[in-house]
Amino acid sequence: MNLLHIDAFDRAAFDRARAASPALAEQLRAGLALYPSGFEALALDVFALFFKLNLARRAPEASWEGRTALARQVLDGLTQAPELAALRQETALDEARATFAATRALAWVLQRLTQHGAGAAQSLGDEARLAEAEARLEELEAQRDALHAMSEAREDLDPDALHAVQEDLRDAIQGATQERRALLQQQRLRLDRQQAQAQTALRDVVSGLPARMEQAAAYAKTHGAAFGADGAQDATAALELGEELAHNPALKRLADLTGAFRDYARGLRTAPLERRPAEVHHITLGDDLSRALPAEQAMLLHPTLRLEVLRRMTERQLLQVAVRGDDKAGRGPVVICLDGSGSMRGEKETWAKAVALTLLDLARRQRRAVEVITFAGQPSDLRRFALAQAPPRGASLAAAPVRTADVLAFARYFPNGGTDFQQPLDAALAALQRDKALRGGDIVLITDGEAHLSDVWLKRFLEAKRRLECSIYAVLVDVGQQTLRPDTVARFADRVTSVRQLTAENARDLFLKLGG
Repeated sequence: MNLLHIDAFDRAAFDRARAASPALAEQLRAGLALYPSGFEALALDVFALFFKLNLARRAPEASWEGRTALARQVLDGLTQAPELAALRQETALDEARATFAATRALAWVLQRLTQHGAGAAQSLGDEARLAEAEARLEELEAQRDALHAMSEAREDLDPDALHAVQEDLRDAIQGATQERRALLQQQRLRLDRQQAQAQTALRDVVSGLPARMEQAAAYAKTHGAAFGADGAQDATAALELGEELAHNPALKRLADLTGAFRDYARGLRTAPLERRPAEVHHITLGDDLSRALPAEQAMLLHPTLRLEVLRRMTERQLLQVAVRGDDKAGRGPVVICLDGSGSMRGEKETWAKAVALTLLDLARRQRRAVEVITFAGQPSDLRRFALAQAPPRGASLAAAPVRTADVLAFARYFPNGGTDFQQPLDAALAALQRDKALRGGDIVLITDGEAHLSDVWLKRFLEAKRRLECSIYAVLVDVGQQTLRPDTVARFADRVTSVRQLTAENARDLFLKLGG
């Protein structure tokens, strides 16, 4: 039962918030495990408190009412905070900010449910028993009402048997009522003892939320692009990313390093003299706006003619140049195999993931699918992250969309094991084979070590590579004191470079080839 009046609009907004916010989804999962009888209703009430434009409470049947008692205490604590009115000016009808505020308030609720060890377990046990008692009482009262309706409708019932059943139900209801009353009394005493502390804590939550939201928004704006949180990103995900960046120095360092790589790589892409060799071959029809004739591109500035250009682009009727050059890479997927062995822990991990995120940025702007395969020494270490999906042909010209939650999951994951190249490279080839319509995908192996490669495997791998017409790049993580030998990766990679060379002349090929 909800304490606030909740309509279909509020429920739909809450469902969208749950889908968009991994933090809220995890809180609901944890809360329902601890407090199954009332946590979801509590969470919806807290979200509605921040989201609804006009608040209205249901009339309480009692000062404390079983399954809703905890929700009443939380709502009372939040609504009595003097700062709530100003906060609601920022969160009302704003799903992203209402979700941000709700998750912070629910984090306090979860902490309270678990922070006192045995005492918390006892309290949760009492709440469970109370919920069971209320459910049992409701069932008995429903049986009593059904029996009364049947006795009124039928005259052929045995009066003595009917009376006996009614007496049994009356006794059962009386016993369930007494049990509920005793459990309610215990709940009142328990919540009364915690009332002052809860009110102070919830006021602190409310008073601190405006500054936390602004900080999260600022971090998402300045550092979020490293994780795909650009202008097309969902606002809820962007705020959660900013919150994590503000309190996670390792992720902030990764974002800073990725930003430096990204700026350098984008600079290479836009420098006209650094493009791969190519020449205009003839005029053709197609849907590649970057190769459209200047007259076609100029019409995009006209409010009416722009629609005509877009129509012809979706029909592959744009006048565009056909180029001929030596680049055979195509526009297939980019699969990044990232070494998560123990020797990569620390600075090397940060540099390796910064390279991977830079390649994600370049590839998604070319509307290419990107998958990262993190590996170590065992099959169980292998984990795939589908970070960007290629938009369908004829879709918007925007970059391939990225789910920030998936990028963050990749940034956090580190298996910390041995080193085996064969499993991830086989998985990368399998990923390229999934879309048989695309040729010329790219595989990038980022590692600091060497691994054994059997001759049989290598022969089979190189044959599959030629069949798929894919390119393989190896990036050696040569930060720190270890001196690497590229002998192993040179046996299968088309090009080998290192992170120290990624700002030097001989690293341009990697960024140009994958992003140009």
